[in-house]
Amino acid sequence: STHKGDEEIVGRIHKNIKKTQSKILSIIVPRHPARGLEIAKTLRDMGLNEILRSTNTSPDISTDIYIADLKDGVAQGIRRDLYHDRQPDWSPDGKRIVFSSDRWQGGRKGFYNLFLYDIESGAILALSHGLHNDAEPRYGPDGEYIVFSSDRDTMYNVYAVRLEEARDGRRAIT
Repeated sequence: STHKGDEEIVGRIHKNIKKTQSKILSIIVPRHPARGLEIAKTLRDMGLNEILRSTNTSPDISTDIYIADLKDGVAQGIRRDLYHDRQPDWSPDGKRIVFSSDRWQGGRKGFYNLFLYDIESGAILALSHGLHNDAEPRYGPDGEYIVFSSDRDTMYNVYAVRLEEARDGRRAIT
């Protein structure tokens, strides 16, 4: 969590890193959530694009800094269930989150597959299925591909899958 004045330091560091890593998204969690608007103004004055969590707006590709101004001071889970969801990555358009999870029958045996969470509808779609571990999913810059690590061929290797719209409007992999 940050204290008053830390946002200027984060903003300067973010700008320096962005020179070589254009897709960077920094997250600030203010120690006092009521400072969210003050932090947002400071960052805007520095020429940075910011989003406040309290506005219920998802970050997108143009967002520099996401301000997690938690109204009650407590982080809130997107899903409240018994599954182990991990390694999330936002889609470039800010509408979906890909993640690795044990939320399927093979999960009871310790296997993790990939899932896609649609933020607007709350729907979760399985992207992979099998007795292997798919991990560290990341969206490609255009949002059409997801790259991930998997032990599906015994040793961990890097894989890429293309997301396409299925006939029923859901996302599917090819």
